[in-house]
Amino acid sequence: MLLILFLENKSPTQAFSSFNNPFFASSITKNTICKYFKLFGDIAFSFYQQKLRSTFLSGEVEVDETVMFRIKKTRARRKRNCRLKSIWLLGMIERKEKKFIVVPITSRNESNLIVSLLKYVDCESTIYTDCYSVYVNNRRFPKVSRLIDYGFNHQFIDHSVEFVSEQFTHIHTNTIERLWKSIKTDLRNKKITRGYLKAIGRYFFHKCLTKEQQITFIRDYINLC
Repeated sequence: MLLILFLENKSPTQAFSSFNNPFFASSITKNTICKYFKLFGDIAFSFYQQKLRSTFLSGEVEVDETVMFRIKKTRARRKRNCRLKSIWLLGMIERKEKKFIVVPITSRNESNLIVSLLKYVDCESTIYTDCYSVYVNNRRFPKVSRLIDYGFNHQFIDHSVEFVSEQFTHIHTNTIERLWKSIKTDLRNKKITRGYLKAIGRYFFHKCLTKEQQITFIRDYINLC
């Protein structure tokens, strides 16, 4: 039952509520639920780490970065405790197959972004990005891609002007933006306050495998241990 609740993307608190209602014949402590969810989460994270070492994207690939857990500047900021520091994530997703990779980066500098692109994306792919200076030379008019030097076919959109090219409607980053929205909603619903990488690994695990595949992976992993 705990495994089923985990695969349904429930938090330990939500699982605890399921076990402690009048219609359920058994009860279980929240500490026990947290213990098993941590085990399942660690296994899901191992799957995520395996995929980071083996996934290679091709075709049409959208690339973008987002910041997680940014502290809002409010008058009450000094009174708010924030366990998590802000973290940048780099995301890459294939338009056709929806296969994706999300990796943490220390900063959005050229070395971090370009190395990740060369590691995870086929150089003959078509890449869609915004006009961030690592990807595009914004000092020239018209703007010029910096990624073509690495062999990529690069299309970019200036988000200060438009989000979908009016002239060429295939030029946009809407697919990766939807992925960011989905990830942030998932982490917000689970009220993640620590272990954000484990939470991202779990999200990746649920999205990349069917429930049957998730059960098989977790059972095989436990049997091997």
